[in-house]
Amino acid sequence: MSTAPERPSTVPGVALVTGAARGIGAEVADALARAGHEVVGCDLGEVVSRDGVAMRTCDVSDAGAVQEMVDAIEAENGPVEVLVNNAGILRNKPLRHLTSDEIEAVIRVNLLGTIWCTQAVGTLMTARGYGRVISMASITATKGEAHTSAYAASKGGVIGFTRALAREYAHRGVTVNAVAPGFIATDQTRDVFVGEVGDAVMAQIPARRLGTPADIAAMVVFLAGSASSYVTGQVLTVDGGVT
Repeated sequence: MSTAPERPSTVPGVALVTGAARGIGAEVADALARAGHEVVGCDLGEVVSRDGVAMRTCDVSDAGAVQEMVDAIEAENGPVEVLVNNAGILRNKPLRHLTSDEIEAVIRVNLLGTIWCTQAVGTLMTARGYGRVISMASITATKGEAHTSAYAASKGGVIGFTRALAREYAHRGVTVNAVAPGFIATDQTRDVFVGEVGDAVMAQIPARRLGTPADIAAMVVFLAGSASSYVTGQVLTVDGGVT
């Protein structure tokens, strides 16, 4: 009888979090650090490391840059055991107003960035026989939301990618899951969920509150740990009961 794969050591390994400079990504990175992981985060532009989180600059929409980053982390920090594909962008417009460049940017960051990061890290995880891949989906992929068509399409792709890869990696000791946030209050959304828009959003949430980055981070920490060893190919929704 086979048993759950064992970690290479008793000390949590390196966790790589993309889009870790702010918002959900920052909270996820900090929560993983508190859980004992050595955390390396990445984001666009100039980044600043903080307690428990070493930051690197990387554009996840560039496959070559992703591979260079992963190679450097493996050489300098150690084996990446947890990958959190959090980097994402949203262009909130009617489809007819989206330019081809905007649509391509959303797909490249949200979907292709997830695939490229997972390919670079997952190849190493499967060779070592252990790993956790956690990607950010969204309730827009299944529920739908006006003016988010390109974003919803990219997140739907993340869900399909997650479920397919989970079957590919399961026997190699690597779990692959996604987290689908609902309406989350961040620095980027604070000015969006106000007035009539805020009232309309709140009316959709049975829990009668917006989610927080900490709500999402708690689910990621669970999926990154040993307690989730028999959970793979799942999309875990954190939305206060919206869907």
